[in-house]
Amino acid sequence: MKTISIFLFTLLFNTAFAQSSFKDGWKDGYKFGYCQGVTPCGALTPMVPALLNGNYQDGYELGKKRGSEDREKREGSTNTNQNQGFGPDLRDLNPFEEQTNNVNQTNLPLSPPSIEIIKEISVNLNSYTHVAVVDVNFNGFRIKYHYKNTVDNLLSSPLQVINPLDDKKSWRKNPLYLRDTKKEEWLYLYVSKSKIGADNIVMFTVRDFRNEVIYSAKSTNISISEYLAPIVNF
Repeated sequence: MKTISIFLFTLLFNTAFAQSSFKDGWKDGYKFGYCQGVTPCGALTPMVPALLNGNYQDGYELGKKRGSEDREKREGSTNTNQNQGFGPDLRDLNPFEEQTNNVNQTNLPLSPPSIEIIKEISVNLNSYTHVAVVDVNFNGFRIKYHYKNTVDNLLSSPLQVINPLDDKKSWRKNPLYLRDTKKEEWLYLYVSKSKIGADNIVMFTVRDFRNEVIYSAKSTNISISEYLAPIVNF
């Protein structure tokens, strides 16, 4: 009887944890799919469908799909009302969104891949032991999936990777909390991605515990493994 009770408790605990992780993924994915890089966009995440469950990534992908669908429905409804003379175009309420839509409609050409080194590495990276992922900001959003993807692409580095999501409580309170750790043997990584026309622009900065820039670069249409290479392949 005791064994059965332990089994049921473990099963219920694992189920509750999975549902919580799936819910977080659903929320992040919906916001990403609905907003499409525009912030603020007024996305109100719907409740998780009762019959859906899985891990964070499952929730993220399904949420993103639902967010994209809801955005298309809203824009379709907006365009129909505008053509029929019923009410204002809701995009007028958000000039940033209107700006983005206009850029997409122009079908601007994609720039060739490039990396502009703003500050060369001038220190011996072998004198450091860890790299802390302080900030991963994609189009104004800090989403768990992008942190995880960044951490995964750093795993081949000789440096031990510090993932801010390992302390979820601190991350939710302050996503940049690792910035305040101030350890001399650590490097601190900042990634900021934005969309300019058709191009994906990434600002990549590595700082030391004094907050001094060790390395900085701006990449255009470069894969994550390529712009992370300086602190992975050394």
